[in-house]
Amino acid sequence: MSLYYTGILLNKVPAGFGFYTGFVLTNGGNFPVEYEVSISRTDLTGISSADVIGGEVPNKTIFISDSLENKYADEDFIKKTLNQNDSETFYILHRPFSNYEDTATKHTGYESGIITIKTKSILNTLDNDIIIAVSGQRIFTQPTPKTIGKFYAVTDYQPDSKVNIQYTWSVIASENYLTGFRIETYKDASFTTLQSEDEYIIPKNTNVNDPLYGTYNSFSGQNYTYTLKNLEVSQNYFARISGLNANNSGAKTFATGFIIYNPVLDSTAYSGLTPSPGTNLKFEYRILNLNKISENETDFDLMNFLYENNNNSYDFTKYSGAIVNFFPKNNLQARYLASDTTKGAINFIVPNGKNFSFSTDATNIFKMQLEFENVSLRGFGGVGATVDASGQNGGCVFNLAKIPSQDGEKKINYHIYKDNDSSFLVGVGGGKSYAVQLTNNQSIPAIQIQGGKIDYVEERDIFG
Repeated sequence: MSLYYTGILLNKVPAGFGFYTGFVLTNGGNFPVEYEVSISRTDLTGISSADVIGGEVPNKTIFISDSLENKYADEDFIKKTLNQNDSETFYILHRPFSNYEDTATKHTGYESGIITIKTKSILNTLDNDIIIAVSGQRIFTQPTPKTIGKFYAVTDYQPDSKVNIQYTWSVIASENYLTGFRIETYKDASFTTLQSEDEYIIPKNTNVNDPLYGTYNSFSGQNYTYTLKNLEVSQNYFARISGLNANNSGAKTFATGFIIYNPVLDSTAYSGLTPSPGTNLKFEYRILNLNKISENETDFDLMNFLYENNNNSYDFTKYSGAIVNFFPKNNLQARYLASDTTKGAINFIVPNGKNFSFSTDATNIFKMQLEFENVSLRGFGGVGATVDASGQNGGCVFNLAKIPSQDGEKKINYHIYKDNDSSFLVGVGGGKSYAVQLTNNQSIPAIQIQGGKIDYVEERDIFG
């Protein structure tokens, strides 16, 4: 038989928060062993019934659990069977007493209990109980909050909020006792011209089995967001964040900036060690850059293509231009056709009832740039003439709307580029009609022959 007795002194925990530590059971014997783990009531030093709301001193502020996901207050007894050389981790959880009467004097004190582990082998042999004395301490002077990690900002432009900055952050340091965060946004890198100072208050837990703030595992796995709206275009912005608790604020963490959501953070941004002043979060109008990869298209709707790539919106006010690159899918020449003479192979028409809004560069121009690589654009041929009607003109390659000017000055300019392997073939007009008189007898009507029609011009190598 072995003699076991040990003690565990838990870290000091501010009232309202929680803490956990783990211990490992290892079966070093030759046979499977059954372990029964239990914990006594908790003794609260210095707490009387007059201190407690309701007058009943709690008997449990230290718990055991085999998982941090369990309802800890209900788990007083754990049974596990371990094979030889196997191990199992258990947790000790501390939620200090905090349910004081308003008239009571809050004071620090020790909270202690006894963990008993009984063992029985598969051969029904018994060992001495393992006794673990556990002691923790509640305190009311909260330590300085630790550095906040994963603090980054996404600068964007939304129709309903104009220029906005979405802040995201996490608590990555263990034992970080917080009641909220302070976010400071400045218009300069020296942090002298304040844009806004905002506090994010952590809501209190409502589950009576949880600490008042956070979990026994601090705030691990929780992400927080806060958004500033209606900011200025082309204005410098710098931001920093600090943790708050009842007594003080922590060290500053400076924002790492992005223009895409859910970015990948490097180790510096993750750790919260981005050097001052962090990234300039200024918003400038952007160029929307898209690729269109296809083999065959008919009446290609460029407006709809842009719409779908702008979160199904006709509001392009975050952009001062767009570049669309056209490529074939399999290194063969792509064909873009028009289905009649009223349409082009490429169409940019604002649907009825819709407003295509946009921003511009310094010259008040929205630049629409279309680039073609190994692409053939073909307009549709016109209908041939008849005795009663002239032949129709062929259709266009580009059917590009003249977008009305906005704000009196803003305009769209089109810029079109092609490589040597691309061709633009306009639809040809319908051919002439003919009247054929077979005899000199004018009483016999002439035969009417309608003018010819060519749907699409065939590409020819005129240099060959």
